[in-house]
Amino acid sequence: MSLRSVHILGSAMSASGVVLCAAFQSITGITVCLGVITAIGQGMIFPSNSVVINSHFNTYRASASGISYVGTTIVSLVSPPVVFYLMDTYGLRGTFLIVGGLAMNGIAGSLLVSRPEDYRTSVTLAKESIAEDADDHGTFKHVVSKVKKVFHEELSLLKKPMYFVIVGSVLAVRYMMGVFIITAVDYAGMKGLDRWEITIFLSSQSAGEMCGRIFSGQLSDRKIFHRRDVMAAAFLIMSTSLVSFMCSESVVVLALSSFTLGLASGCTIILFSVLYSEYFGLDLLPTALTCAALINGLLDAPKPLLIGHYRDQGRSYSSLYMLLCAIGLVASLAWIIECFHQWVLSRRKAGEVR
Repeated sequence: MSLRSVHILGSAMSASGVVLCAAFQSITGITVCLGVITAIGQGMIFPSNSVVINSHFNTYRASASGISYVGTTIVSLVSPPVVFYLMDTYGLRGTFLIVGGLAMNGIAGSLLVSRPEDYRTSVTLAKESIAEDADDHGTFKHVVSKVKKVFHEELSLLKKPMYFVIVGSVLAVRYMMGVFIITAVDYAGMKGLDRWEITIFLSSQSAGEMCGRIFSGQLSDRKIFHRRDVMAAAFLIMSTSLVSFMCSESVVVLALSSFTLGLASGCTIILFSVLYSEYFGLDLLPTALTCAALINGLLDAPKPLLIGHYRDQGRSYSSLYMLLCAIGLVASLAWIIECFHQWVLSRRKAGEVR
């Protein structure tokens, strides 16, 4: 399938899963629709977006990646009050139908998805077709060689330590931000905040994330900082922001902590696909993204159990947030080690030149 076809199918499945939720009253049905149909669709969309961005942009790759995330960030910025309004006005089923209908508009955008190779001339396409016909002596052998190539690419990635550093960083952000967004409402309720005060700091987190996604790419694209420096600093700021959020009682401080947390997470999210392409090349980017999605999907599965453990046991979320802080510090340390490693290599190269 072409990249455009994959994107269209993913958009259709994502929207259909949300719409189908309106037909079910049970948690099981909604879980299947969102957790299977919509999740598969999103799993097809997000890697495709990253491949398109990294294929079309080189100098301003991080900035382009950040801008591509603006749509989802704007949605997360306005969604808390909008969802509350839709739920109060139309109920759960009506909300599913409206949100699913809005998601269907993604199919129109998918029609514009392409890669630079899609603009090849007819002469180039004819030459490639002749070459493929010449090489394809046996269909079965051709398929076997393709499968072997995929496995070889996957094994080559798994042999590189930096691949696990990036994959681990993605997992750290997913845990830190996923757990925070799910538990922050409960935690703020324990502090005595009402529903509309809670939307303030949730929107602050989304606003910070949007700023991080839009502007932080310029820091690395313009060589002000290396991308690895941004990653190390961002994880450190995320851990600090969680400590501040955990210890504060004021709505203003909670909002500021949420803003800086979102800002730092936005800085990291836009760099992951860029780091994959720069460390492993554009040819391995689709494989790197899909393998990472599989690994993170499996390791992300215990997250609901972790949240449920602290919620059902009646424990404070403070210890859970401290665990998240520790995860952020470990990720920051990994990138600090990479920064030091690259600094040592640059010093050695400078010494060899002299």
